Amino acid sequence: MEHTIVLVVGCFAFLAVGSFVCVVIDRLPYRLDEPDEYGDIWGSRRWREVVHGKSRCSSCSAEIRPYDNVPVASWVVLRGRCRNCGADIGSFHPFVELAAPTAFVLALWSLGVTWLLVPVLWFIPVALAVAMIDLRTLIVPTAIVWPATAILAAGSVLAAGLTGEWGRLLVALIGVAVVAGPLFAIWFVVPAGMGFGDVRLAVSVGWLVGFYGGTRPMAAVALGVITLLAASVLGLLIGLVALGLRGRKAQVPFGPGFVLAGFTVALLAQQILDPWDLYA
Repeated sequence: MEHTIVLVVGCFAFLAVGSFVCVVIDRLPYRLDEPDEYGDIWGSRRWREVVHGKSRCSSCSAEIRPYDNVPVASWVVLRGRCRNCGADIGSFHPFVELAAPTAFVLALWSLGVTWLLVPVLWFIPVALAVAMIDLRTLIVPTAIVWPATAILAAGSVLAAGLTGEWGRLLVALIGVAVVAGPLFAIWFVVPAGMGFGDVRLAVSVGWLVGFYGGTRPMAAVALGVITLLAASVLGLLIGLVALGLRGRKAQVPFGPGFVLAGFTVALLAQQILDPWDLYA
């Protein structure tokens, strides 16, 4: 009964979370008049600009009515178009709104009702926002990654304290070194080969997979390597799709595959590590 209540309440809560993530995806990035000093053509608005004000159509600026702002259902009823001007509403809206509760269910199924859920539940909206913004703009916003990483670390400290598994924090730090270290080296040697946003994101992903590796340092090494390999494979697949949709000169976003790999490895950490007797 307890698990059922958590499941139902959590699904509704994450539907709302997914809707808010769509607001962030829509509002946070904005196109610059000219490339900045790093060559980026997109910038990030301040958070107060993102969270304040009512939702409006990005084409005609008409205010979105409450009954047109119901997760998933409104997009279906409106057939993905603004009621006022008929402009397309991004198809990522229903995808993100459904992906958030789906990821919640997977996390609950994998970990059970435990304080250890705290870090990965926070990672879900962060991962969705980063993945979709990277797909649309080819940037991994610093405005999301650094604050999100700080909160992820704080949530991990809370979870470790409430469960008495303080060793997870050391393993999380090792995860950061294993995952972010190689990407930083690649960026340092060949800056054009990787955006520094991906290096920042690696800190968050490395912390996540390390934390869920338990309390043995070697677990972070194993999970970190598997995460990098999985992210490379997923990045290749996403790249092939991008090349097919955008042409040969399409740039390939690394963020979506990276966060998906990190989330998957975190949830399956115990199953991955058990055959090597590394989980404790």
